[in-house]
Amino acid sequence: MTNSISGAKRAKYLKKPQQDAIEALLDVYSKVSKRNALLEDYYEGDVMVKDIGIDVLPRDADVHVDLSCNWPEKAVDALANRSRFDGFVFKDLESNPVLDRIVKDNHLATDYKRHVIGQLKRGCMFATVGRMGPGVNVRFHGADSAAGIWDELHGRLGSGFVIANRARTAYSPHRAVPVQINLHMPGSVTEIRRSFQNPGEWVADTQLQPNDCPLMVAFRFRPTDSKPLGSTRITKAVRDLTDDVLRVRLALAVSTAFYAVPQKYLLGLTDEQYDSLIGSKWSTYINSVFMSTRDGATGEVPKLGQLQANSPQALIDLIRSDAALFAGATSVPLNSLGIIQDNPSSAEAIEAARADLIDVANDLNDDNAASLRDVAIMAMAVASNKPISYITDEEAGVEAHFKDPRIASMAAQADAACKIAAVDEGFAGTDVFYEMNGFDSATITRIQAQKRRTMGMNLLASAAGQADE
Repeated sequence: MTNSISGAKRAKYLKKPQQDAIEALLDVYSKVSKRNALLEDYYEGDVMVKDIGIDVLPRDADVHVDLSCNWPEKAVDALANRSRFDGFVFKDLESNPVLDRIVKDNHLATDYKRHVIGQLKRGCMFATVGRMGPGVNVRFHGADSAAGIWDELHGRLGSGFVIANRARTAYSPHRAVPVQINLHMPGSVTEIRRSFQNPGEWVADTQLQPNDCPLMVAFRFRPTDSKPLGSTRITKAVRDLTDDVLRVRLALAVSTAFYAVPQKYLLGLTDEQYDSLIGSKWSTYINSVFMSTRDGATGEVPKLGQLQANSPQALIDLIRSDAALFAGATSVPLNSLGIIQDNPSSAEAIEAARADLIDVANDLNDDNAASLRDVAIMAMAVASNKPISYITDEEAGVEAHFKDPRIASMAAQADAACKIAAVDEGFAGTDVFYEMNGFDSATITRIQAQKRRTMGMNLLASAAGQADE
């Protein structure tokens, strides 16, 4: 992928500051692309069993075992499922129609849900804000199609680029290739487009934007001083444990085969008996009766025996041990890894096992809420054709709202809602009350609309009654 976009730094009409920025970003993109591909392989279960110098199967053995492990996927998805963006709220406003329209038009909730998986896989994702036609365009991008350089002084991205469009071309008719790259810098957005006829020809168009920050926001998972753009959920410990369980599963497949079909032996065969059996060893093994005559010279009969097969239980115990280590490293409960306990866990034990994961989810939601707030402010500024510094205090009070990562049962949520409504009469009938009772946003809208319609009809009937009097 890096080679396919490397020509962008030589685009026509590219100014020197933009050229230096895109060159630095392409260098970053190139350095992390191999690592990102490795993390993707672990997530998809496409890694092979790693040799540690002791072959369970000889290299020249005509045996093939397909193995995979979905534990890295579990580590990512278990956390991603607990980060559910639920729209924006305001401190001093009931809502903002402009931002509500942007959220709906860009499908931000579903787009966030799809890309947060990539954030956890690779450590970060990005969101860009711009104008497309009469509306505001907000798009999320994974680290496989974007790159950024962190500005430590200002605590934000200093610059970044995203692959904005892919398409089939005359030189790539069967596979879509990048044809547009957007470079985001303080004060400007540069669109770098590739020719559909000539793969090496790129043309740049720089447009000024009235802000001293790029219209691009980074979403970082557990950033550190050495990794300002975040850390992957598929850590070295996760990868090492995945490699180990794959080795154990290979040994288990071999052990199970020998355990199911233990090796047998026949001693004392005559040459004629040996010749008749050598071509049908498996048929001889599965036949219910094996018949043989005595040796005419010695009077001996063949001796049939069976080698003792090793039980696969020790390997099964190893997998359980790896699962326990994996659960400790990722806070994913053992039952989510396919390990069934002898004694079923109580509800309290299950909740305690998920407590660490919920803490990590809360941290993720807090960090992503701050990034989503930046996206919302940028989107409102672009929609109003004004700099970010001109945002009003009411608009600046926007906050991103996430659903509770504990994912409580519907009965528990409804019970809690009714108890709150019992002590706070104004809570009953609110959108939050209906949400806690399990209604989706479309149903809540219908309920509130019908309530308003009924209230209006009652007022009209009351007014008509008073007029008749």
